Amino acid sequence: MSIIDVVDDLITLQDLAAHEDDPERRRSLDDLHRRVAARERGVKVSEAAAVLSLSQPTVRAWIDAGVLEPVRGASPVRIEVLSLADVKHALDLVRQHAEDRHLLAQVMRVLRDRANLTGALDEGIADPQQDQ
Repeated sequence: MSIIDVVDDLITLQDLAAHEDDPERRRSLDDLHRRVAARERGVKVSEAAAVLSLSQPTVRAWIDAGVLEPVRGASPVRIEVLSLADVKHALDLVRQHAEDRHLLAQVMRVLRDRANLTGALDEGIADPQQDQ
């Protein structure tokens, strides 16, 4: 199985879990998502470039910008497969909906918004009445 197939499977599992109403099935899909990702020990920059349809220098710049998460201590640099899947998903969404020269900024915005939304949902949304 190629890394492209693994990343596509991770994106599919994440989408299935996000749209699952049954909490037990959602947890099961999330667990499977993590297990599939754990099988990979990181992705080479060249492989990540192929998955994302970007150049290797662009992938390295995205690592430096914090968009792609490197595997700690890996030499040469490898990218965490979950990070790659998240970025590919965001990149696919951006490419579907926009032809823009500022692709990195849009991908970062999508990932930041998703992280903020997840954090807000995890912490709960504060009741404005309680703050007064």
